Amino acid sequence: MYSKDKMRAGTGSSAAAALMLVLLLLAARPLDASPGEEFTVSGSGVALRAQPRETANTLFTLTPAHLLVEFARQGDWVKVGVYREVDAFGWVPADQLVPAPRPEPAALPLEPLPAPEPYIPPLLLEITGTPAVDIKGACTLLGPLGRERTVNLASRIPKSYRFDAAAVDCRIRKNDFFGRMRLRLSREGELLAGRGTSGPFNQIWIRSAGPWGGAKAILRGGLAVRDR
Repeated sequence: MYSKDKMRAGTGSSAAAALMLVLLLLAARPLDASPGEEFTVSGSGVALRAQPRETANTLFTLTPAHLLVEFARQGDWVKVGVYREVDAFGWVPADQLVPAPRPEPAALPLEPLPAPEPYIPPLLLEITGTPAVDIKGACTLLGPLGRERTVNLASRIPKSYRFDAAAVDCRIRKNDFFGRMRLRLSREGELLAGRGTSGPFNQIWIRSAGPWGGAKAILRGGLAVRDR
């Protein structure tokens, strides 16, 4: 029978041998293997071989025009597949491979940014007169870049509206038989046009200077009680 010392020595020798085998396997494994990496060959006439050795059969002849993808490595050999070729899998010396050029991403055409609208101080429309009298109307607003839009108005006196617009053209109706209505259109405190009426259901057309002409206020029917 083996003594306990001999058994310990045998166990220690087996562990050391196992550790040495693991280290040898790790040393034989290429650290720079990169499956999925794409390559081409550095020159024409490179053989794709059936085994990782120079004497193995040639399966395919490679040129720099062929795109290769890596599957595994063994020593100085790389197992690759050839794109667009059926059953073209084999081994190539690592020193005959170069990274495949990566296409530059296509530059998307830059769309021009819309021109910012120039700042124009807002227009202020003030409607005063007999409190609680109904008013109705509509205003055409002209933007700084020439775009038009229409807003409808419905409220009671007194009321004021602020318009961020280059120009404005409004038609405001005193929607009542009794009472008075006065309109003032200004920009930054400067009066552009104004008019009032006390007639039943009168309408005032008031505007700033714009494509329709100069600033003015016109009474449609009834008695004017104030002009600019």
